[in-house]
Amino acid sequence: MVSMSQENPSRNSKNTLRKHKSGKKRSPMAVWILLILIAVWMGLHFLPTKYERYRPIPDVTALISLLIVPLVILFFVAVSHRSFWQSLVSLILIAINLVWSIGYVTPLPRQVSTIFSMPAQNSAVTPGQTAAQTAQTTQTASVTVMTLNGRYGRADASSIVHAVEQNHVDVLCMQEVTEDLVKRLDQDGLTARLPYSQLGESGENDNGGFNAIWTRQAPVESHPASLPIASSNVPTATIFVGNQPVLFASAHPMSPGRGGQAWQQSLSSLGAFGRLNNPLLANRTQVTSQVVMGDLNSNLHHTALRDVLKAGLTDSGYQLHKGMNLSFPASWPLFPALIEIDHVLYAGGIHATFLKTVAIPHTDHKALIGTLALEV
Repeated sequence: MVSMSQENPSRNSKNTLRKHKSGKKRSPMAVWILLILIAVWMGLHFLPTKYERYRPIPDVTALISLLIVPLVILFFVAVSHRSFWQSLVSLILIAINLVWSIGYVTPLPRQVSTIFSMPAQNSAVTPGQTAAQTAQTTQTASVTVMTLNGRYGRADASSIVHAVEQNHVDVLCMQEVTEDLVKRLDQDGLTARLPYSQLGESGENDNGGFNAIWTRQAPVESHPASLPIASSNVPTATIFVGNQPVLFASAHPMSPGRGGQAWQQSLSSLGAFGRLNNPLLANRTQVTSQVVMGDLNSNLHHTALRDVLKAGLTDSGYQLHKGMNLSFPASWPLFPALIEIDHVLYAGGIHATFLKTVAIPHTDHKALIGTLALEV
């Protein structure tokens, strides 16, 4: 009887230890599964363009920057379980995600940009010279631009006109415009501030509406459909900034929800704006710079957009190093915009000096307002 009573506590302690160990293993295994899923998700950043067209790849790729949140949570879970390898893998994935974002606040070395498949960044300031010194030694002219998705023409017209007036906008590009919105904008005084307009031609492939451009200055040339694109037509207007002719375009590649292949093709076609005076743009005026802006339904995690930049365009937000300009979704009450899919891209002698977002009622995008400058 004595020996049996001595064996029972030992067996009980072993059983307790086994349960404790098995309980600890179950949680880390779930962490491993989540880390693998996130790693694969992040790997979409490197996916060749030809594979991006398959849905839901373009949709989930746009959300890669948000993975920093679950990664941080998983890191603390791994630390609490004293799992060295899970903690290390979490930290590596966090570091990669941060590298993709850090270019928005400071320039990345070219080798780092290449390794992590991000656009190369160039400084507008001559090495050894401050921005203030550069401004003193060169004369520049500037133009203020604004782009906004009108959400099927429902955007509040008076707020748009107010934003144009308050920010002294010279060129307004809009997407998902309807005839009704054009009328409301006119009634609220847009044409008194930006009297010249070029509306895009409506077509069966319109992506929620047509695109449009309004300018303060009379264009020397404009077109309702400057670029063949598998989406709503891209209107262009060429105006003088200082003494330099600059072409402006309002673009809206197809939403991924309307077809992954059409999204990829329409986005890739914007690379045509990377070449100055490209015959594909049907613009006879010789220009020194080109600017294409709008709801591009993509961010820098999409290889297709990075390919557009490789064609000769620069993304204002990424080049300025002032942080991301989160613009979508902007219609959720008490919830901030999460991703940056509205852009101002440029090529030639022009460059961005300022960029911000502004909320406009009744649309799911924020307006993107920026200042561009060029030497004269």
